[in-house]
Amino acid sequence: MPWNQWQLSRGMGGRLRLESVATLVWNTHARGELLCFLDSDDLWVPEKLERQVALMQAHPEVDVLHSDEIMIDEQGRELSRKNMRRYSGRIARQMLVDNSVSINTVMARRKCFDAMGRFSGRYGVADDYDIWLRFSARFTFLYVPEYWGYYRVMADQISSDKKRRFAANEAIIRDFIEEYGSTLKPDDIRWGLARFYCRKARHFATIGKSATAWGAVAQALRYAPLDSVVWRAVYRVIFPRRGARQD
Repeated sequence: MPWNQWQLSRGMGGRLRLESVATLVWNTHARGELLCFLDSDDLWVPEKLERQVALMQAHPEVDVLHSDEIMIDEQGRELSRKNMRRYSGRIARQMLVDNSVSINTVMARRKCFDAMGRFSGRYGVADDYDIWLRFSARFTFLYVPEYWGYYRVMADQISSDKKRRFAANEAIIRDFIEEYGSTLKPDDIRWGLARFYCRKARHFATIGKSATAWGAVAQALRYAPLDSVVWRAVYRVIFPRRGARQD
């Protein structure tokens, strides 16, 4: 495969914020038609690029490839292969609930960035969520149930700050709906928002932040008052599972 068929950006001296990665890619390296990203502390499996290029060639209708990843600790020891549910197709509805696209496993066509823009950097965290959500309004994703990357879990990483991440995600979702809401059915928007606030409610209930949890579940009820998922979240706010892991 010719080198200029794909480009990558890898941070130096520690995990880079995604907006810095994006700037480096676009201003320095991004000359190819297929783009990938690799944070400085993470890894790819050796066959990732070969596998992805073959899939892109075999499926010209696909714009973004993504997969599962393996969690490792700071020393590179495997922690888990458990991944969240991921999706294929036009996935905007599901992406309103949570970011199910892992940036280190992505290969995306350049045309997606040409049409929808680069990483904005305006949210401080979760800038990858912002761009995948925007892409989901127009482009087709393909989830491949393989492990293409290793994600290193660091003690002080930004993504571990759930309060900050939920706030950023909520802002990203609101901005997306304002700009691209017309690409979704109103029922899909309500469905996605209700489940996002259910996630938020369950998380804050498990860490004892009941006021925040009740505020979130009230928002979920506003969007989907008859949805059984919402009422299960109400139950979990009343009877939280303290210490339970919330994705």
